[in-house]
Amino acid sequence: MSSETWEPRSSLLSLRDAVDRLLESAPFVRRGGALLNLRDHGDEYVVTVAMPGVRPEDIDVRISGNMLEITGETRESEEYETGHWLIRERQIGRIERIESLPGPVDVDRATTHYEHGILTIRLPKLTPSGARRIPVRAGSEADRPLTAGGQEMPAGHMQARTSSPSSTQQQPLDRTQVREGMEVVGADGQRVGVVKEVRDRDFLVDRTMKRDVYVPFDAATSVEGTRVILAIGAEQVDAMNWEEPRLT
Repeated sequence: MSSETWEPRSSLLSLRDAVDRLLESAPFVRRGGALLNLRDHGDEYVVTVAMPGVRPEDIDVRISGNMLEITGETRESEEYETGHWLIRERQIGRIERIESLPGPVDVDRATTHYEHGILTIRLPKLTPSGARRIPVRAGSEADRPLTAGGQEMPAGHMQARTSSPSSTQQQPLDRTQVREGMEVVGADGQRVGVVKEVRDRDFLVDRTMKRDVYVPFDAATSVEGTRVILAIGAEQVDAMNWEEPRLT
């Protein structure tokens, strides 16, 4: 019969070493572990997430439909590659949080800010565009294509205009209503670009991956906040043959 004496402290230290080795060898994934606050600010949702120890370049934010997915990863510092752990409570590895948003958001205008271990995500709400009306024409006018900016509309396309309770015809905009930096969207709600320059009769729209174009004021129906609404859909802009700035 063995006469070895059991040492409780030695056994506990051996168990802790075994757990430490297990944690070091397997990545840690924490689903739903990142503490998150979601607040409704009227025209936007503001999300704050606690992600201490995570570098900004290791954070990934994605939105699919109404689902918000935030992932990050804490890395081991090189100074800890030697020695052995006595106490190890800070978790190293992948952090993941998936949350359902209360409603649709405008991803193109979303912003993020990361400071002192707190990630702040501002998500403007995506609101449906205002009611639109299609002018009804009688007699010979019925077969004539609607126009915008003095140009004929492509065949088969219907022009949408913003309805006005005080008049049956929308007055064209002028340069006092359009400012540089405003977003330009089509009647279909799709983004066209951003106002880059304002002239007496038109304004220059800066478009991504496309030539900039001068849009006549009478081709726009209204200004809603910081958005200029055109009388045509975004995909119809190129078909209008509007003036383009000279290439230099």
